[in-house]
Amino acid sequence: MNCYQCGNPIGLLRVWRDREFCSAEHRSTYRPETRRAISAPAEAAPSPVRTSPIGRPVLSLLVGITVALPLVAATVAYVPNGGYMGSAAAAWQSLRDSVRARASVELDEDFGDDLSRWATSSGRLRNWVRDEAGFAHPGQLGIYIKSVPLADYRMDFIGQIDRKGLGFVYRAMDFENYFAARITILQTGPIPEVALERYAVINGHAGPTTQVKLPFAVRQDTLYTVHVEAQGDHFVTNINGQYVDAFTDSRLPSGGVGFFSAAGEAARVRSLRLTDRDDLLGNICSLFAPRFGN
Repeated sequence: MNCYQCGNPIGLLRVWRDREFCSAEHRSTYRPETRRAISAPAEAAPSPVRTSPIGRPVLSLLVGITVALPLVAATVAYVPNGGYMGSAAAAWQSLRDSVRARASVELDEDFGDDLSRWATSSGRLRNWVRDEAGFAHPGQLGIYIKSVPLADYRMDFIGQIDRKGLGFVYRAMDFENYFAARITILQTGPIPEVALERYAVINGHAGPTTQVKLPFAVRQDTLYTVHVEAQGDHFVTNINGQYVDAFTDSRLPSGGVGFFSAAGEAARVRSLRLTDRDDLLGNICSLFAPRFGN
C-alpha cells in the first residue's frame, strides 16, 4: 500500500502502526488535494480497513502478528557469526513458548461428577460431594490441578454457607503454601454478622489472621459472588460486587486455587472461573499457542 502524501510504498515495519502514511512528517503535512493529485481519477472508495467494524488498530495488529511470527522466528534462530542456532523446530518452539506466555487464560470449572480435575494432599478427592444443583460441597483442602502453574489471575465463584463458614485458597503452590480465606459467620440470627478472614500458610504453618466484616447485610441463605484478583504481590477481594479487602504479600509468587471446609463447617460452591490476560493481544496469542491444551 502507498503513502497518501507522496505515493511511495509504506515500509513493512511502518505499516504495522500506520497504513496511510510512510512517515510521521507526511501525516502531519498531508492535505486532501495531495492525495487527489497522486491518485487515479477513478480511484475506489477508501480502503475497507478504515471503515471495518473491527477497527483499523485491531486489523493492523492481526496483520502484524501474522507477518511477525516468521520474521521473529528467523531472528531467534539466526546467529550473526554464521549459520542457524539449532533446528528450525527448536526455534519455532522458542517462539511458541513466548507467545504462549502472553496468551489469555480462561478456565471454567463445573465440578464434574467425578471431580477428577481436583486433588488433595492424599491424592484424589474423597470427602467432597456434588449435588444435583451442580454445587460442590468441599471437605478437606482440594486444589484445582489446572490452576497450579498460574501466577496472575482473577478468580470468580459462587458460594453459600450451610454451616459456620466457606473456605477458599489462592496462590496455592502446594498443600503447605497458600493464601487462605474464609467467609465466616460471627453471629447467627435473621441478619447474621459475617466477616472475611484471611491468613497465609507457609511451610504448613498458618500465620496471623486478618478479619474484615462484610460492608453489607446478609441472610442465612445468601449466595456469595466472590471475586479475587491476584496480580504480582497485590491481592483484592470483592464480595457481591463490593470491595472488602486488599493486601500485599510477595511470599507466594504463583499457585492455583482451591476450596476447603474447616472442622464443623459446611458450604457449597459452583461456577468457578479463572481469567488472565483476556485482552486483544492475549486472545490473539491464544489462537497461535493456547496456554492450556485440550
